[in-house]
Amino acid sequence: MNENDDSRRVDLDLLEQKRQLAALKRLEHKRRVKRYFNRKVNSRDFIQGDLVLKRRLLASNNLGVPKLEQTEKVLTSCARLQDLTRTIL
Repeated sequence: MNENDDSRRVDLDLLEQKRQLAALKRLEHKRRVKRYFNRKVNSRDFIQGDLVLKRRLLASNNLGVPKLEQTEKVLTSCARLQDLTRTIL
């Protein structure tokens, strides 16, 4: 019985190490996936008062129908928008 208890304790200690190793591998994998998907992103910083374009939600494939709506104005750094008629979106 004593050997069995000792081997169980060793297994429990190894189990904690395996969990830590798995957590490190998971974090490394998440970092690689993030880097893969963000490598082509062009980040843009908007300043209060900048004019921006907004994509239309129901843009059709018809010629002559714009895919972007009228310009809007950035109100704060947290990207609150105001259209040109001064209504906050």
